Amino acid sequence: LRRLLTENSGYKRRAGETARKIYLMKKKSLLIAALAVLGAGMGFAQGNGFEAPDAGKRSLFSVGYGLIGVNNVVFFKQEFKNEYLYNDPMASENRFIAVLGLKNKRSLNLIDNGIYLFFDAAYAQVDVSLVIGKVFAGGMDSYDANKIGFAFYGKYPVAVGKSGFTLAPVAGVQYDMVLNARTEHGNNIINGNKDKGTGILLYDRIDTATGTIILKNGTLADFNDLTIKFGLQARYPMSDKIYLDASWLYGITLNNTAVQAAIKLSEDAYDNLPAPANPSKNSYFNNGSTAKFAMGYVF
Repeated sequence: LRRLLTENSGYKRRAGETARKIYLMKKKSLLIAALAVLGAGMGFAQGNGFEAPDAGKRSLFSVGYGLIGVNNVVFFKQEFKNEYLYNDPMASENRFIAVLGLKNKRSLNLIDNGIYLFFDAAYAQVDVSLVIGKVFAGGMDSYDANKIGFAFYGKYPVAVGKSGFTLAPVAGVQYDMVLNARTEHGNNIINGNKDKGTGILLYDRIDTATGTIILKNGTLADFNDLTIKFGLQARYPMSDKIYLDASWLYGITLNNTAVQAAIKLSEDAYDNLPAPANPSKNSYFNNGSTAKFAMGYVF
């Protein structure tokens, strides 16, 4: 009986150990299976181009600086109503020539060059530029000027090949503020203050009783421009952190306050001043292209 009891307890002990071994084996098998599934999932993700969230965030934001050049062309059209005063150098006095319906078209080039800084967020970009160039003042007048510009663009980059090269259609707006301006004779233009320089005088109205043109003092802000731009951006990575950036944009500049005053003067004079002092009715179309070349750094 003692031997049976001893053998029975030993059997139970061995059975318990065997059960524990089977349980541990199952636990290890489940762990191995879970690791295998996780590894397969990671391999599938990498094979299909998915990245960890951190990798995407690291390449989302970047900053840079570069060169900017703007070449704007202002198309200027004059339309005469009946006749205008013509100075004939071969005649002893001025004479009138009938020019019914005559239209005169001319153009004026405005070139800016400078530097710019930008902040890029993959699908949006903010630029701050500082340029030396020209500001349009209406008529066929332009002044030398220093300007600071603020631009915001939306874009949609598309990968080309496997090198990291991307092309992106770009569209946005730019607002240029005139810091200072100078006449063609080098005189600084001062905000409405003739004592310290050449004051800015803009058209106000015509005194119809006397035919006198009334002017008013203007400011540098009257020459600030708003431009709508769209074009294409190309970007090529030099390394994981450094890339080269090139952009070409076409822009249409809206008439600033000074140009609007010049247009109003031509229209009012056209309608109110009698012959033989009939002036022309003027219109302007200011447009051009912008080229930018920069280097950027990815956070």
